Amino acid sequence: PCDLYYMDLDGIWEDNLMKPATGPLVPGSDGIFDTHSANYPRSTERPDIVVGRITPTPGMGNSADIVNYYLDKCHNYRHDLAGIRQNFRALAYPDDDWHQWGNDIANLYMSKVFQEYLSIYDINHTTATDYGARLDDGFSLIHVWVHSWSGGHAFSINNGTQSQYFYNYQILTSHANANFYQLFACGNSRYIQEGNCAAIYALQTTHGINTIGSTHSGGMLEFDYFYIVLSEGLSYGEAFLKTFRHAGEIKFSPEMRGWYYGLTFNGDPYIIPEPSAATSIVQQSDVNIPDSWYIQNYPNPFNSTTQIEYHCPVAGNVKVTIYNALGEIVRNLVDEWQNAGTNKVFWNGMDNNGQAVASGIYYYRLQAGDNHMETKKMLLLR
Repeated sequence: PCDLYYMDLDGIWEDNLMKPATGPLVPGSDGIFDTHSANYPRSTERPDIVVGRITPTPGMGNSADIVNYYLDKCHNYRHDLAGIRQNFRALAYPDDDWHQWGNDIANLYMSKVFQEYLSIYDINHTTATDYGARLDDGFSLIHVWVHSWSGGHAFSINNGTQSQYFYNYQILTSHANANFYQLFACGNSRYIQEGNCAAIYALQTTHGINTIGSTHSGGMLEFDYFYIVLSEGLSYGEAFLKTFRHAGEIKFSPEMRGWYYGLTFNGDPYIIPEPSAATSIVQQSDVNIPDSWYIQNYPNPFNSTTQIEYHCPVAGNVKVTIYNALGEIVRNLVDEWQNAGTNKVFWNGMDNNGQAVASGIYYYRLQAGDNHMETKKMLLLR
């Protein structure tokens, strides 16, 4: 299955080939789309929207119960209820074939999102037994690189001479409690297969919110790009979409088709890694104290998250507030004493109650004691 079919709104999908009983594809029609093309610059092959799946399989139990249980988890995560949010730290777990690459991704790029992370990459330490023992360690994100199929993982052991298996039924018995899973694991997200691991991780574990993986061999390659855009305050689904688009640009090469066409997102794509990060402030060194007041957001218009940068030439009590067109307060981003300097704050389109606001014009105001007040306009497009 290929979710890019739903995500690409302007590409061209055709049924030009058929698979005989034996041998390669031959010209013909069998009711299955097999050709994807674009009429550039009027259209492209890359995705335009993100699609998030909530797809339980029959053997997992009653579908309605599973979906309702999952939606309750999303609600709790958004509102920080029931202790569902794990400590903001990550686990990188690259098995033998990817041990150095995975460790580099963790040190250079995952670290941009998670200041606290653990990378287990020694080829004789990454085993099914060790992996299962770490699943209940309360990580926010687990990123695993391992040979897999829909029903489990195959870890190389004894210097790659043998395999040790971790099966789908062990996910729940291991009390897996991470919030997010990045699965570089072939076929692990094959949602047409009974009891696929990605669905269990996201839908049935006590703390699971979403997974990113592939329905067949291959998977996301540009994890450097993914973690960079995720660090900008985007949701997991938005970072997934941006990375998918980055890989395709105008069209996908034959090699990239093999890697990317199976990518799928399980769960709610609009949950950000750490909701409080949407209003986190990064204050610059006092050596660059600005000589005037300034506030500006980027991007504008925006459709998910925008960054607001503001300059304070003197210390004082600083407020950054979002208003709607009626002059009503939507979100209090900053209200504290700050030293003189340059600061940045992110707004993710949520109000003070954690609810997504509608598309439209909003105003952001910088107020510093009795010394300064400045208001500017921005446009949110959902």
